[in-house]
Amino acid sequence: MALSHGADYFVHNENGSMRLIGCMILIVIEISVLTTGIVATRISRNKYMRMDENSNLTVRYQTKETYEMSKAMIPAYVASFLMTVANAGFSMINLLSKHPQLRKHSMRKIRQLLRLKQVEIKKRKSVVD
Repeated sequence: MALSHGADYFVHNENGSMRLIGCMILIVIEISVLTTGIVATRISRNKYMRMDENSNLTVRYQTKETYEMSKAMIPAYVASFLMTVANAGFSMINLLSKHPQLRKHSMRKIRQLLRLKQVEIKKRKSVVD
């Protein structure tokens, strides 16, 4: 909970200079939740498979229940991760399409990365000239 509060502080601070840090914290949280869920599923499955028939019935039941619950939660973890990625992608595309100066700089960087020819933009004559 404290980590979420810290991420919220970084994302919504007054001058916006720490927004990237907050976003990175949120991404790390999402990836660690997904990873923890997958690891828990594998560990509980392996523990259940290694149990022999002479094991305590209560322990076998609890281990099987743990495995089934962790396996059932994997789609929720994946959906949460994908929704976070989709939200970030949508926000980025929306911002780039609506903000002309940011769009211009982004296109310039993409052209540099792809080694495309730079587009010459003719300057308009001002009314003062």
